[in-house]
Amino acid sequence: TVEGIVDQGTPTPTAELRKELTVGTWQSEVERVLGNPGGFDALVRVTQPEDRPRLRAAHLRSLSELAFEVEFRVQEGQVLRWLKAVGQRQGRDGPVTLAIQDVTDQKLASLAKEEGLRFAQTVLDSLEAMVVIVDEQGTIIAENRAWREDAPHGRVEVGDSYLATCTFPGGEEVVAAVRRSLSGGPDSDVEYRCDTANAE
Repeated sequence: TVEGIVDQGTPTPTAELRKELTVGTWQSEVERVLGNPGGFDALVRVTQPEDRPRLRAAHLRSLSELAFEVEFRVQEGQVLRWLKAVGQRQGRDGPVTLAIQDVTDQKLASLAKEEGLRFAQTVLDSLEAMVVIVDEQGTIIAENRAWREDAPHGRVEVGDSYLATCTFPGGEEVVAAVRRSLSGGPDSDVEYRCDTANAE
């Protein structure tokens, strides 16, 4: 947990004084995170250009709103870092608590997970057979292109219950086989008539 810096101000500061208090908070945290003086303007200079409008908007919100949060990227030499600024005001005219956190590791892990999911989807879509993947409740969590283009038993998508679609003749056997597999039992093959949009 990153300790925020709390500015001490009068209970009802003027707008100008409130701005000074907030800028002082930003300056304290920026100097701590970047390791050099310069305050908010220095932070904007090293922030990725496409993130600067979002950062400036958060800075303006910090002058009046009770709470604000913003993520942005900063470039330090060859190193790209993801930072998150989280602010909390103690009452409408009270002092501001601000913390700037380095969330680079979390963002990289999230990006790696997203890349892995994209790769898995590409592999699924390369299969000619219709494929769906279900969770322990039988809810569809992934499907491939063949399934999306020619789904049997009407349109069934991610988030739908696969078991609920098994209302066709022989569907009870399919449901029983899927439930056995989901409960850790042996896998089994079940053949059944599958009416699709283009064929049977």
